[in-house]
Amino acid sequence: MFTEKDIQGLGYFEVMSLSETIELLSRNTLHCWMIYVKGTIYELYHKHSIFDEYHHQTDYGSLFDCILDIVLHDEYQMNGRKNPKYNAKSYVDELITIYR
Repeated sequence: MFTEKDIQGLGYFEVMSLSETIELLSRNTLHCWMIYVKGTIYELYHKHSIFDEYHHQTDYGSLFDCILDIVLHDEYQMNGRKNPKYNAKSYVDELITIYR
């Protein structure tokens, strides 16, 4: 199972808050993310800089799926807003191998 401690150990994020809400700063894109846990639902919010307001991105059933969405979003942004090419292994592939 993927936990909040796993997030801290990734080195992928700067962890801004680990409480009722999880706030993360992507070290790759400097986009901010907030994960709000509502029962069994994880609501994912996003903003492009620390000065913007969060907007709702999507909902998931696990913390791990939220992290995968963030990493996929980063890959999309870093690839010039084009879908990543999947001939090479990505960080998403690595996370799935480790945590699934």
